[in-house]
Amino acid sequence: MSDYKIGKAVFIAAAVTLANPSLAQSPATSNQAAMTFAVEKKAVRLSAMANGIPLRFLVDTGTTMVAFPRIAAGKLGLNLKSSSATSTASTADGTKYPITLFRLRRLEIGSCVLRNVEAMIVAGPMPEPLLGMSALLRMNVEMRDGKMSLRCPVDST
Repeated sequence: MSDYKIGKAVFIAAAVTLANPSLAQSPATSNQAAMTFAVEKKAVRLSAMANGIPLRFLVDTGTTMVAFPRIAAGKLGLNLKSSSATSTASTADGTKYPITLFRLRRLEIGSCVLRNVEAMIVAGPMPEPLLGMSALLRMNVEMRDGKMSLRCPVDST
C-alpha cells in the first residue's frame, strides 16, 4: 500500500432499522443503476456485498470511509497483522480508536458496483458496517420525500 495516503478518518455509529430497496423506474443511462431506499427513523440501512461477502450497512455521511468492525476483517480476507497502513479515527464526541486502512476490491449495492473503495477496520465498539463517504462520493445520492436514491455504475463484466 505504498501509494496509499493515510488521512484522518472519522466515523459515527447509530442504530437504525433495515430499509428494503426497490429499483427505480428509469436508470440514468444503460451503464448506471438507480435504487431507492426508505428513510426510517432518520437513517438508512441497506444490504450490499463487500468483497463477495453479504453485509448490512448503515449509510453514514459523517463517516470518511466505508468502515467495518474488527470482527469483519477475516470475512473480508484481510490479515491485520501484515498491514502497515494504520492510523486512528475519531468519533463525533472525540473518542479515538485505532484503525487499519485498506481498499475493498469490490462493493456491490444491488446492480451498482464500485471497485477499489477506501475502507477501514475499526478496533473499537462498532455494531455494524458503515457506508461512508469513500463510497457515497462515487455515487449520485439524493434525499427527497423520506427516501434516499442512489445512482451508480453497473458492472460491465
